[in-house]
Amino acid sequence: MDARTCLLSMVFVVACSSSSTPGSGPQDAAARDSALAQDGASPQDSAAAPDGALAQDSGSDVGSADGAVSPPSDAGGDSSLPGGLRTKWYPGHYQTIKSKAYSGGVANWTKPKFQTAIAHRNMKGYLLYINWRELETAREVYDFSQIESILGALPAGKKFQIKIQDRSFHNEAGGNMPDYVTTEGCTFPMPNQKTPDPDDVKGLALKWWVPGCLDHFIRLYVKLGERYDSDARVAAITVGDGESCLEGSPLIAGFTDEGYNNQMIRAVREVKAAFPTTLVAPGFNCFAAGEAARVAAALEQIGGTAFMHPDTVPGVYFGKNGSATLTEIEYHGRVPTIPQFQQTQIDDGPGSEEQQIWDWAIGTIKVSMASWGDGASYTTDYIGERVLPFLDTNPTFPAGNVACPSSAGTCIAP
Repeated sequence: MDARTCLLSMVFVVACSSSSTPGSGPQDAAARDSALAQDGASPQDSAAAPDGALAQDSGSDVGSADGAVSPPSDAGGDSSLPGGLRTKWYPGHYQTIKSKAYSGGVANWTKPKFQTAIAHRNMKGYLLYINWRELETAREVYDFSQIESILGALPAGKKFQIKIQDRSFHNEAGGNMPDYVTTEGCTFPMPNQKTPDPDDVKGLALKWWVPGCLDHFIRLYVKLGERYDSDARVAAITVGDGESCLEGSPLIAGFTDEGYNNQMIRAVREVKAAFPTTLVAPGFNCFAAGEAARVAAALEQIGGTAFMHPDTVPGVYFGKNGSATLTEIEYHGRVPTIPQFQQTQIDDGPGSEEQQIWDWAIGTIKVSMASWGDGASYTTDYIGERVLPFLDTNPTFPAGNVACPSSAGTCIAP
């Protein structure tokens, strides 16, 4: 099998890479990771089918009358996109909110400033940041009460995105994952790439490149999909932050960019099986040269997917040599880009005014959904003081940015 055929086959069976199990490292860690890498039953086996309660199709079929999408020109005539693929498609502006873990136990969506913002005529909905350990409090013990609370408070016509954090950024004790994940050796200290000191770490993250570890995370998405894929208010769900580019770090035995991204693709495929009508957006952030295009091709074939990255500011191109952002631009119209904008990054960037970042976002990276947030603490009124006045000017998305992406099949309109 040549490299090209391997890439296309990889979308459904991650078997072409020798990096899908850990490489050399400390003997005990290697043995543990090897054991974790043994595959069991596929988590998506229990995924729920789409529910008929979804809104009626918009009639905007792409590719054929039944919504099937023609294979990419390099797919050898064998498309991985399922016939009749249907995807909820809700482009627009979203307000980023954070879960109770970030807010001292307070439900942000009950605060007047957030309720005022979500009611704005040009605000499409919420993007929720929530920790894995808040949704899975112990092994296979799930708590979706915060999601239920938000949906219960969501005004009519508004939509909802979910972003689950597995990694932490500030060395929080235990990270953002359930305790059993760390106990089983599935976490690692994530190095701070901005310093040359290998002992300088910025948080704890999941060993995505170890299949048995990733299975724990996928299992959560399957449970969420069974409950929320059929909810017409749920617009998108993200899968990881795309923290690649760590190859060669002395802290991470067995990591390779290829192995990590193979497992990212597997996760997207299995999460998509659990959320067949919901946009599934992996973190498209830091990629080694050559990996961004490989992952993007897989996302297009899976279908109903999107590119997501945080911390967007004008002129900043993610990935080594800008590979991630340049790939997003290349795939415009095929796989949508749905990034987040945060005050802490906007104020540090070269174009801090909201109109500047907006012009760059719609004109250069051609975003379809834009999520606005007021920084790490979410205690300021950035949304009220800066974002809402900006939204008052009726900033619109170009028609090409909000058209149904070709890889989405038939788009389900609000």
